[in-house]
Amino acid sequence: MKKSEAIAYLNRWEAVKKIEEEAQSLTLEQRWRQLNSLFGLARELNLFENVSDMGEEAVWQRWVELKLKVE
Repeated sequence: MKKSEAIAYLNRWEAVKKIEEEAQSLTLEQRWRQLNSLFGLARELNLFENVSDMGEEAVWQRWVELKLKVE
């Protein structure tokens, strides 16, 4: 590993640490709003259909579709 790669690696982990600290400092109301936002997004993406009845191939296909939507 080159020195520049090691520095970049450490910088990324520092950024992760900062985000984690910020998340831990959120109030219960802020966390509740974030959770509600995630549920709203899941509903918009039709992720609430019964996935327990899906076969493995269907699950993999769903991941492909979600990845395409994000890109």
